[in-house]
Amino acid sequence: MTTASLSVSYVRAPELGDVLTARSELLHLGRRTASLTARVEDAAGRLLAHGSATLLVLDQAAAAPAAPVTRRRPRPQRRRRAGARA
Repeated sequence: MTTASLSVSYVRAPELGDVLTARSELLHLGRRTASLTARVEDAAGRLLAHGSATLLVLDQAAAAPAAPVTRRRPRPQRRRRAGARA
């Protein structure tokens, strides 16, 4: 996956030493895109930040490790005879 869009809104700053909790929710998972939201709260449950993201789902084959590439020598090009059709 790769990020298509990302938006974060900071509501308030946490206090030094606060324990923060982040929770996310997957809103949509399709063949090509995934959408989610996230919230960050302090220990008292006060909202500190929230955001949303849209991700592009890449090809499953692209996510798998690539097989070793076997390179072949390029074939020499044939010369065309004068007067031959293209």
